[in-house]
Amino acid sequence: MFSRRAIQALIDESAGTMNALQLAELVRRLNKTDEVSIEAVWELIWVVTIARCGEVMYEPRLPRTSFPDIYFKSERLEFVADVATVSDAGYEKENPVEELRDELDKLYAKHRVVGGFDLKFEAKHIGVYRDNKV
Repeated sequence: MFSRRAIQALIDESAGTMNALQLAELVRRLNKTDEVSIEAVWELIWVVTIARCGEVMYEPRLPRTSFPDIYFKSERLEFVADVATVSDAGYEKENPVEELRDELDKLYAKHRVVGGFDLKFEAKHIGVYRDNKV
C-alpha cells in the first residue's frame, strides 16, 4: 500500500508524539503481514498528519476511558479518536466468488467453451443499520 521509505519517513516524523515503547510496538505491528499492519499504518498516518496541526498524544492514559489511539489539541479543537480499518476478509470466505470463477473456468476448458459469461455480484444488506450483514 505504501512504500517502506514512505512509512519510514512517517516513523521518523512521529518521534515527538510517542515514547520509545509505543514506537517499538507500532513498528512491530507495522512489520506484520496481516491486517494488524494495515491498522498500524493508518494509525501512523493519522498521528503524523494531525500532529502537523496541533498537539498529539499517542495512546494516552486518560481518566475514565479505555486507551484511545489519539488525543489531539489545538487552539480551536480538541478530540480523542480511535483509528479503525475495515476488511472484507470474512466476506470473501462467506461468498467464495473466486472459487465459483475457478470452477467455471474448469468447465469452460473441459467442454471447450469459447467465450464465457459476465458475472456481476452485488451486496445485499440483511438486518438493521450498524448491526447488519452484507
